[in-house]
Amino acid sequence: MCQAKETIQSDNEVETTTEEEEEYDPDNEMILRAKWCIDDSRTLDEVVEHLQSFIEYVKKLKEDGWELTEVIRDDYGYLARRPRE
Repeated sequence: MCQAKETIQSDNEVETTTEEEEEYDPDNEMILRAKWCIDDSRTLDEVVEHLQSFIEYVKKLKEDGWELTEVIRDDYGYLARRPRE
């Protein structure tokens, strides 16, 4: 997201620029994907093991305060959490 900012220059002209509204915060923003979670499985037992591992990972994210910011589409889940104080 970008927002326009106005800067008043010394000759009283107003210049409009665009800059990022917010910087990416890797400690509090991430993308969750499940696309590869069962790759390299050779048996259904391995599929179950990989899926259970992914479920535990998602549970841990939830416990740590992560939440979806929008509906998952095309295997992209955008997550955010409040910054630590």
